[in-house]
Amino acid sequence: MALVAVGLVSGCDSERRPADAKPAASVSQTPPLTQDQLEAALPGPYEFPAGLEEDGFGGKHSWDGTDSTICRSENWPASWCARATALASSAASATSEGRQLSVRLLSFRSEKDAAKRFLGDTDPAEVGHNPPGDEILRIHAPDDDTHVYPGEGYDVRQGAIVGQVRYVYKDGDVPPGQTRAITKMVAKRIQQVQRGETPTASVR
Repeated sequence: MALVAVGLVSGCDSERRPADAKPAASVSQTPPLTQDQLEAALPGPYEFPAGLEEDGFGGKHSWDGTDSTICRSENWPASWCARATALASSAASATSEGRQLSVRLLSFRSEKDAAKRFLGDTDPAEVGHNPPGDEILRIHAPDDDTHVYPGEGYDVRQGAIVGQVRYVYKDGDVPPGQTRAITKMVAKRIQQVQRGETPTASVR
């Protein structure tokens, strides 16, 4: 089932923020993830908030980084796609409640690549105290014309991996803290895979 949430524009869209505007940061060098590892890091239907499996889970999908067309169709900036080793996405919805949630992951070739291109926010008013991930950016409302309902999201970097979380809700009021909790779960699942563990993090 095609989900509208999958069409949301990334908060890291190169048209909104220059893709290479940030100087290289001093970072530890956690390795990139393979296609299989990235797919494993994605949350499934029983890791998403309860009720989103009502209309069925949209499935997990992953690709290697050789086809930039697929990467760009997943709404990643072209300059990021040129440095990607793998990407993955999953989505779920509860149509009767007007809820749609999507998660996308992209693995850069190195943590240095990811840190150079990701522009996060450190303002506690935006991202809270002790936010998840190495860097994070809050997206107040996706600004494209393809989604039906208003919503919010986060972009998060964990090592060489960048994740997008987008959550839309019919009445425009996503339950307080839920999108951040989902983002924290995504960052933790990435960490678990990076450590060679089976990912178990969930918001259930």
